[in-house]
Amino acid sequence: MARGAPDYRVSNSLYGQTSTDVYELAARLNSMDVLDRRGSVIFADNFTKLLSPYTLGASTDIYTDILTGPNTAYNNDHVLRLTGRVAGTSTIYKWLPIMDSSKYGYECLLGFDQQAGEALTSLEYSIRYYTGSIMYNAQLSIPAASNQLNMLAADSGGGPISVNLLPSNAIKTSSTYIIWHYIKLVIDLAAHTFTRLIFNTNLWNLASYPLYGTASTNEPSLRVNINNYSAAVPADLYIDHNIVTMNEP
Repeated sequence: MARGAPDYRVSNSLYGQTSTDVYELAARLNSMDVLDRRGSVIFADNFTKLLSPYTLGASTDIYTDILTGPNTAYNNDHVLRLTGRVAGTSTIYKWLPIMDSSKYGYECLLGFDQQAGEALTSLEYSIRYYTGSIMYNAQLSIPAASNQLNMLAADSGGGPISVNLLPSNAIKTSSTYIIWHYIKLVIDLAAHTFTRLIFNTNLWNLASYPLYGTASTNEPSLRVNINNYSAAVPADLYIDHNIVTMNEP
């Protein structure tokens, strides 16, 4: 099932699987994506290694922690809590090498816990592709108070435009428990365009939308990024099952 192969294998032996198949299977068992199990997994994490694989945004505040238990984690295991802050931004990101110019995907589970009086802070979820001279930012956002889903893309002149994908109040929260949402974003590194997006059971074909790019001298690389922006009384964001893929169709 590696490199986009079918999720089955014909073999006369129980020992016919390769290590790549086993790694791919392990990641797929963690994935909540039942619509789009394609691509080769290059990074998979459910926070059992705590925060060691990640870079955190610079701050003197303690605003990230790992929780366990049935009332927090999606599968009663580890989960990251990205704590909202009154001033500033809580950020977690992962740098990855670019192995080729194929289509790359980033998927995870996002959980919202909006207690009485708290505001769902502005959330940004992105894949940043650095070429050495340009940073292409494939960014999704959930603006504070509106609970809608927007996408940052480029217009015909290369300038930034905001594209609304889900209307206000389409993203559900609760004051008594965490509501989990599945998200997967795929981009085309060669064409510098979006490819597709899955949000829960919604599927968009985004191949006609160019990525928005700005000047950057960072060396060629890929960065998956989640930001939780400030609010007067901020709510927390929970993250589980971080998976990055390449060779997406």
